[in-house]
Amino acid sequence: SGFAAQLMVLTELPAHRNLMRRADAFADNFLTTRDAVWLGRREETVRAFIASHARIGALIRDEEERAEWERLSADFLAYDADQRRLFERSRHGALGRAEAIRQALDNEVIDRHIERMSHFGRLSFARLDAQRRATREAAFLTFAAVLILGVFGSVAVAALVSRIIVAPVRRLQTQASVWKLGEPWTLDMEDGPPEILELLGAMRSMASQLNAQFEKERQAGR
Repeated sequence: SGFAAQLMVLTELPAHRNLMRRADAFADNFLTTRDAVWLGRREETVRAFIASHARIGALIRDEEERAEWERLSADFLAYDADQRRLFERSRHGALGRAEAIRQALDNEVIDRHIERMSHFGRLSFARLDAQRRATREAAFLTFAAVLILGVFGSVAVAALVSRIIVAPVRRLQTQASVWKLGEPWTLDMEDGPPEILELLGAMRSMASQLNAQFEKERQAGR
């Protein structure tokens, strides 16, 4: 589960970074053209970025990584607030065209955010590799545990089968080997598998019939 969550984080990061780039590009377009259409597109992109950031944050399980992710979120919101102040100045004519172009060309802040996110991705990849090794070790341990439990389970089942079936059959075999014509069938079992009890009854009946026949022949011989 942890491996899958870490993999999802790495899968989502490129699109997440692209949303940040698009938001910055739309801001630059507004500052250079003063066209409000770019602000509308930027607002949609920022909302998508915030939702994506929250979705990825929910997948992060490591406390250190989650703290860094929350710092990235706070820094982006601060950057967004600065951008909005620039937009207000531009709308009210307080931002000259040369200053607006300079602000549009200044990508230092957004590049720093992108670099931090890329560094976060590298950390996530390292943790993913650690998760992969941990998952593999856990799989081996689980297999070993299942194998050991299977062996012990097989021994237990064999012992149970021996106690329930093999032991009564051996008692029948012993009784049959020592029994002689004319002697009573002494073996009796109160409980056991139905098949063994039926076999015991059949052998007891056979011994009784043989004894009866033997007694008739003995009387006839006398």
